[in-house]
Amino acid sequence: MLRGGDHAEVVVRAARRVPAETDGRLRRVVLRGRQGTVGVGVIVRLLRDKRGSRPEDGEGEA
Repeated sequence: MLRGGDHAEVVVRAARRVPAETDGRLRRVVLRGRQGTVGVGVIVRLLRDKRGSRPEDGEGEA
């Protein structure tokens, strides 16, 4: 669902040090701050790429 560099609006449920990873199946994303602070959030919606690029048909599916 999410790949490195993707942007998403999230609701942060907890802030703690955890491995930085994304689990699209659970709609959860781990956020990493500038100082190494990590928050675990639930994805609200995936933000569109402002450059206007769109995936080809079938691209990006698991």
